[in-house]
Amino acid sequence: MLSRFSPLHAGSLIAVMLAMAGDAIAEPVQRTALNATSGEDTVIRIGVRFDSECNIIGVPDFVLEQPPSHGHVCIREGDVTPTNAMHGKYQYCLNRRVKGRQLIYRSQTRFSGFDSLVYRMILLEGTRLTQTTIKVQGPALTSGEFPTSSFTPQNPGPVPECTDHPGIS
Repeated sequence: MLSRFSPLHAGSLIAVMLAMAGDAIAEPVQRTALNATSGEDTVIRIGVRFDSECNIIGVPDFVLEQPPSHGHVCIREGDVTPTNAMHGKYQYCLNRRVKGRQLIYRSQTRFSGFDSLVYRMILLEGTRLTQTTIKVQGPALTSGEFPTSSFTPQNPGPVPECTDHPGIS
């Protein structure tokens, strides 16, 4: 039956089969949890890249795979203090204040409850997929009061700069 396919079709079939097989293999997901205060910026992760002499040689990119349901995420450039190394080397570069990137979460104003997101951090060495669950503490709503409904959910894709994101500075 395969003989009826032209070489182009046979190659396409193999590529599709490989893609389908690749989708079935689960990528490892790091799971994290943190607490946040409603409507305030919370740092989810920092990112910076060192060379062997602790010089900064770049910052990672972040992509939202699953945006939060009750907040927004953005990137802020600034001073960071790395406390661990993803790849185990350059431990001697840690705990120094350097220029880097912060992945920031801010919940919808007056939201209280749990939110979650999945993001990918892209480095030269590869990527890391992380699912973060956030317990958001908000002000108690008074009887008959409801959170505002003007919230627009964020879309998956590259994480925007905080200066480009409404509501997060």
